Amino acid sequence: MENINKLKKCVFTIIINDYYNIYDNHFKTEDWDYFCITDDKQMKSSFWEMIYVENESKTAIEHAKISKFYKTNYDIFFKDYDLILYVDGRIAINCDLNDYAKNIDNNDIFFMKHKAKSIKEHYNTILNNKYETEEMINIIKNIK
Repeated sequence: MENINKLKKCVFTIIINDYYNIYDNHFKTEDWDYFCITDDKQMKSSFWEMIYVENESKTAIEHAKISKFYKTNYDIFFKDYDLILYVDGRIAINCDLNDYAKNIDNNDIFFMKHKAKSIKEHYNTILNNKYETEEMINIIKNIK
């Protein structure tokens, strides 16, 4: 990606309904802004700038839908940014994001390489490592 230093950049995560604890990462790239969208007004971080949202949802599927809404409608908060990166709440940022973003190569969307060789392998890894319950995986995959 050319002239990455001239772009306004941010990275964001979403934590809805105490789904995760906030992870205060240890590597911060100077010219990036870091945001956490959450419904937990008690959540604080020395790493992330909090964006508090309302959530009156009662069920796991409603919470998942709220999270997905903000993930896919990120421009509500970040329309002034040229480069926007979403990271899952469980991801530790451990590199210079400018170096990482150079791989985008002027594409509109960019995905991290995944270790799993299939969806079934990924599913089993999630369950075996207790990253998620089988119930929640089934709820999320059935959201329409």
